[in-house]
Amino acid sequence: MKDEALCRYFTNFPAWERQLKQLRKKSLAGYSDGVIQLKDASDAECQAAEGLLGRRFVPPRLRYKLSDFEKALRASRFAVTDMADFWQRLDGRPLLSNPLQKAVRQDAVQAFFAAEDALPHQPVTRNWLYAMAQDKSNGFQLLAPHIETEKAAAHWLHWVCCALDRLATSSEPEELALCSYAVSTDPHALDGQKPAGHLLLHALAYWKGWSVPSLSRDRLALYRECGLMLDDISCFTVQRGLILALPDGREHPACAQLRQQEQFCLLTSSQISALGAEGLAIADRLWQTYGDRFHLWHMTLQDYQIALSTKPISSSSRLSQLEKVQCPFLQPVAQAILHQKQTGYQEALVERYRSDLVQPG
Repeated sequence: MKDEALCRYFTNFPAWERQLKQLRKKSLAGYSDGVIQLKDASDAECQAAEGLLGRRFVPPRLRYKLSDFEKALRASRFAVTDMADFWQRLDGRPLLSNPLQKAVRQDAVQAFFAAEDALPHQPVTRNWLYAMAQDKSNGFQLLAPHIETEKAAAHWLHWVCCALDRLATSSEPEELALCSYAVSTDPHALDGQKPAGHLLLHALAYWKGWSVPSLSRDRLALYRECGLMLDDISCFTVQRGLILALPDGREHPACAQLRQQEQFCLLTSSQISALGAEGLAIADRLWQTYGDRFHLWHMTLQDYQIALSTKPISSSSRLSQLEKVQCPFLQPVAQAILHQKQTGYQEALVERYRSDLVQPG
């Protein structure tokens, strides 16, 4: 908590500004025997120092020891115990010296990785954690800026560790989205452009002894080597007549031209992920076109409740699409989504899809 009287004395007068700057610098460096020195001191700066330290200074030279300043503070009406107490009362928070800041950060980093290492993990995962914590490499640089400021960093690390465990013990390849959902309940958490996705590349590269790939084809090769399937080229759909909206609500310009000319449009999975065409809105438009010939597959209210995630839908344009749903079978789901304002992921329904395919009808 700030000491108002102390703050007024030192921060309301410009004569203390340059002296405080040097005092702070010496304190941060841990120089208890440091010297405060101005070679072009003004009369006001010298008078300010005289008023506290009790000895005369003649401009333009002003010079005194930090220890003398601290001693004068203890004898003053402020009764400051030491420099740590001074900065606490002046700033409202402790001023940690650079060496102490470094020690505190090292403790935070060790505790951060130790918390994950305490969980049950495969040997390759433990080795990767150790390499990051000790060598400050293999993805450490991605986490370092966030370890002390963002709780999300612990989630990123945990998801990637769980994904690495999963891949190291599996004999079958798996879709990246399914792996991502399994470890985080978000099929997009490990996408390449997400922080956890970047970290996953470092973990996979460490596991296989590769350099972290920078080219798209090399990243795909690493995914395949580790049993992750990410085949955007062959994962596509063809549509005609749909209005495909960008996140800002504008219609996609390339798709708009094809729609206006009543041409078919091929869309890869990554293109679709960048669009704001809601699944229910697409299904509703197909129902309006094909009526009873169109069969809805696991798009009931119960399916939404199973697929429900904790990720909120914050876009008003996405929600507004649901208000226009006309299909009577989809309206209960649309109303539930409008009420919950939370995303439902189809990856949660994989077992239901599989059961239908194994036992059709």
